Amino acid sequence: NLFAELPISTTIHLLAGSVALIAGALQFNRYIRTQFLTFHRTLGGMYLLAILTSGTAGFIMALESIFGPVAQVAMDISVPEGNKKLWLRASGFP
Repeated sequence: NLFAELPISTTIHLLAGSVALIAGALQFNRYIRTQFLTFHRTLGGMYLLAILTSGTAGFIMALESIFGPVAQVAMDISVPEGNKKLWLRASGFP
């Protein structure tokens, strides 16, 4: 049970992932984007912080997984390096 072995990483991954899902979905709301630009930008910053936090916690969990290298390879296959770079560029990173 990964939660029992890594409760902090699992909790951070779940909470930050939830924030990322909600904040990411709200970013597409036209009303928020046009009427509340400052909130939209703040929400975008929260989204970026949440996905970086959740991704880091998820990576730590994968390293400690009972599947070991298999989980690490699966993580790299599911999000290839090119997609990571494309996602970061789309999110505003240089």
